[in-house]
Amino acid sequence: MYLAQMLITYSFKHGDASTFAPIAYTTVLFSGIIGWLIWRHIPDLLSFLGMVLVICGGILSIYFEKKNAKKIVKQ
Repeated sequence: MYLAQMLITYSFKHGDASTFAPIAYTTVLFSGIIGWLIWRHIPDLLSFLGMVLVICGGILSIYFEKKNAKKIVKQ
């Protein structure tokens, strides 16, 4: 966990926070998957819905950030 936190901090130091912030929420997704694989805790439908929302939110956030950055450059 320490190594993961250090790498996240390092990425925020060297990159754009608006790009990395949505990706940071995927830790919840990976925690659910690890719990499923290691401890056989089967996620319910609400958990899967949450995973889908986290993935879609991250993708949309990065997409719209890049789209807005292109708009600003053109102006």
